[in-house]
Amino acid sequence: MNANLSPDNFIIEEAPIRGKVQKWHYKPFGKDVALKELLESQKNQPNKLELQIGILKTINESRDIIQYFGLVTINSKQFLVTEWAEYGTLREYYETKNPDITIRARLALEIARGLNYLEEYEIFHHDVRSANVLVDCFEHAKITNFGLSRNYYVAISESIEASMENVRYMAPEMINKTTIRYNSKCEVFSFGMLLWELAEQKLPFSESGLTVLAISQLILDGAMNLKFSSYDVPKKWKKLVLKGKLVF
Repeated sequence: MNANLSPDNFIIEEAPIRGKVQKWHYKPFGKDVALKELLESQKNQPNKLELQIGILKTINESRDIIQYFGLVTINSKQFLVTEWAEYGTLREYYETKNPDITIRARLALEIARGLNYLEEYEIFHHDVRSANVLVDCFEHAKITNFGLSRNYYVAISESIEASMENVRYMAPEMINKTTIRYNSKCEVFSFGMLLWELAEQKLPFSESGLTVLAISQLILDGAMNLKFSSYDVPKKWKKLVLKGKLVF
């Protein structure tokens, strides 16, 4: 399903709004869905929005990527409708549930499988981080937020600025703003950082007082200064993380 949806089929839930996402019940499916209001900037850039929706439609068959249902207009506001993820973001999930290493390994596999699915369609996510991975009611990981995603061959007209939200996962050449085009190595680097985060259940470079500039410099100096403290992380996992950060 990818057409405009009828607002008559939606019932708002009493559950609290999570950030910019609202929980509604979609009657035809008999299940809860997520409604995210489109920003004015998205409405004013129809080509960009069309690209994002086109990507969502293309990858809608993967169980490791959040499912897209369509658009709906309610009270003059337009929303993107996707499946509801009960546990919120990956970070919210591990901070509240403290999953054991077996569950964390499965989550890592699901994220890797989702990224591999994107690669099969020649799509880069461009913003792989724990805030862009959701966890559903069955505790399965789902990649989400494709606002920056692009086909391999589509040039990006805007630079991705480092912020406290994304700098921890950015490959050195993206921080350095070299002439190197975003590629699979950049995506693998981000995944490597995400693997470390899953292992340690905390943000990379989360030491207090670190600024965007300081974190950027740590990555440029070599992300190898990230150490493992969790005793239950398998050696193979650690090697994967190191490999992900050494592909340059």
